[in-house]
Parts: sequence; C-alpha cells; structure tokens
Amino acid sequence: MIVKTRIEELQHTGVKFYLDDFGTGYSNMERIMTLPFDIIKFDRSLVNASCTSERSREIVGRLAAIFADLDYAVLYEGIEDTDTEQQCIGMSASYLQGFKYSKPVPIDNLSHFFTKEQ
Repeated sequence: MIVKTRIEELQHTGVKFYLDDFGTGYSNMERIMTLPFDIIKFDRSLVNASCTSERSREIVGRLAAIFADLDYAVLYEGIEDTDTEQQCIGMSASYLQGFKYSKPVPIDNLSHFFTKEQ
C-alpha cells in the first residue's frame, strides 16, 4: 500500500510508471491489478512469439487490446524490422522500442542523440 500511495503521489506530479517486461518473472497480472501503472511494456520474448505463431499473436494482441481499453499505454520492445513494427502497431501499440530505431545510447551521448538530424 505504501508503494501504491507513493506511485499515485508521483503520478499527480506528471511522473509516468510502466511495468517492464510484462509476461516474464515478477511482471505479471497481480502487479497490474495492485499497482497503478500507466504503461505496460511487453517483453521482447512475447513480440518474437507473436511473429512466429498465430496463436501467440492472438494472445498478445488480445491482452494488449484489453490493456488499451483500460487506458494503459502499450509498449512493445524488440522491434527490429518493419514487419514486426507493423504487426505491433496492429496490436494496440502506443510505443515501440528496438534496434530498428536506435541501438542503446550511453547517457553521456544522450543530448547529442536528441539533437542530431534523423
């Protein structure tokens, strides 16, 4: 309850919280039901599975649609190509993350990353 209260206090100041790596380890439905996250980040393993199996695509897509209907933003990680990008856009994506857009940027280079022309 203390964590939930602190999250809510920070949300009122504009801070956004996301559940990282949904679908793995401790990032599960219980966390979503008990803590007020803003964004659900689907783990790369779910993105990969959704690209290789129609059944997995249906499961991931339906879960993402439920989250979107409940006003969560949906973030997919592990986007490396246009096909995966388009698939995730079709599965209620609010945000996409992956090597298609950028490799990890060291913190010292971050200001340059945001000012460079694309």
